[in-house]
Amino acid sequence: MPLSPMLTSREVFHYLKDGEPAAVLVGQVQAPALYSALTDWGGNSMVAVTDARDFLHDAERPALLEGIPSESELPAGWHRLDEMISPAGRRPGRKEFFDADTALVTYTSGTTGQPKGALNSHANVAFSAEVYRRWLALCPDDVLFAAAPFSHVTGLVGHIAAAFMSGAAMVMCYRFEPATVLELLERRGCTTTIAAITAYISLLNHPSFVPSRLAALKKVFSGGAPVAPAVVDRWEAATGVYIHNAYGLTETTSPSHWCRSAVERRLMK
Repeated sequence: MPLSPMLTSREVFHYLKDGEPAAVLVGQVQAPALYSALTDWGGNSMVAVTDARDFLHDAERPALLEGIPSESELPAGWHRLDEMISPAGRRPGRKEFFDADTALVTYTSGTTGQPKGALNSHANVAFSAEVYRRWLALCPDDVLFAAAPFSHVTGLVGHIAAAFMSGAAMVMCYRFEPATVLELLERRGCTTTIAAITAYISLLNHPSFVPSRLAALKKVFSGGAPVAPAVVDRWEAATGVYIHNAYGLTETTSPSHWCRSAVERRLMK
């Protein structure tokens, strides 16, 4: 049940009550909201707490993470993830699963009521990852920028699963901050991304936006909100790259409709 780290305790309570998780992995910053929600819910979930700096060497820690509070005392019965990792050489037992088994419970946006959990099977995730691989023409030479949150079906399937399926590298950032994203797109040579149209607008409007910084970014896609033709035209005029519109649902494990690329449109004529 991947959830947004920006949820309030009241919002977390809804997901706990609906999904009834047996175990929860939570970031240290989000732990207080979880504790409050668990107390209100009254469930008995095992909790493991992790920190954004866990498993990083000091030299690898981005300056952006320095503002995160240091470790604090955990509630009774909670555990730290880095202390729970199996010793070197030991591996936990494998659990057999089948294509139709539920891999993820992803939640709808809740625009027409309370968010509802969609049961996405392992087969759903694998199939949709292959759809992304084909539609985006992904290969091991691609560098995929993860613009969508991993609590969202696009981030889970269009980024994580698609990268695994294609062998493409995946670039992540702590939060979508335009200056940081522009720097990453340039430094990592990102070739493709799927993002909300508001992300493209924020990049275009940022003072440090220079088209040459996005020279490698040739395959861009947008979904989740109406894509205004004026924004598409503005982006194409600045970068020479067309933003392809996409549509999908949490219940369909992401993509269901896709605008053809310029190459495909020419081939269809």
